[in-house]
Amino acid sequence: MSNRIERTAPGDRPRRRTGRVQVTGTVGAAAAMLFATVLVAPTVHAAGTVTSLNASPGSPAQSVGLTSQYGSNCTYTLTAAVGDYHNVRFTDTGAATFAPNATVIPYYDSHTSRGQATVSWTPTAPGQHHLYAEQYPNGSLAIDLLVGTGVNTGSACLVLP
Repeated sequence: MSNRIERTAPGDRPRRRTGRVQVTGTVGAAAAMLFATVLVAPTVHAAGTVTSLNASPGSPAQSVGLTSQYGSNCTYTLTAAVGDYHNVRFTDTGAATFAPNATVIPYYDSHTSRGQATVSWTPTAPGQHHLYAEQYPNGSLAIDLLVGTGVNTGSACLVLP
């Protein structure tokens, strides 16, 4: 490999040519910064998507009925699987309460791009309930649940037709 000195513009320092690529000057520095930015840029993922919505017994731990397993004045756990870290808002077209709030911050794992938002849902009136889980800006999912009249015994929820 030859080590010859390269001619330079007035004011520049002489450089030795070693056969290796050298990044010099303003254009070279800009290219190096762009390359470094691309290497450390965050991963772009899909914005706000709810992929599933489930209801399961909460408190009491069992809910039993002939026509429905969901009873008014009994609490259930709503779980939404999400694909982003944005807040998740739960809504019900029937009468119900949500705890701690209807809008929650999901647990989100950036390594797997999966998250989960959970709230306690207590329907306060029997009838058809259309439940939504929505994650900003464009992801929502809904389920329909028939709620009967619930009798909360403390250890179980007895659902009357």
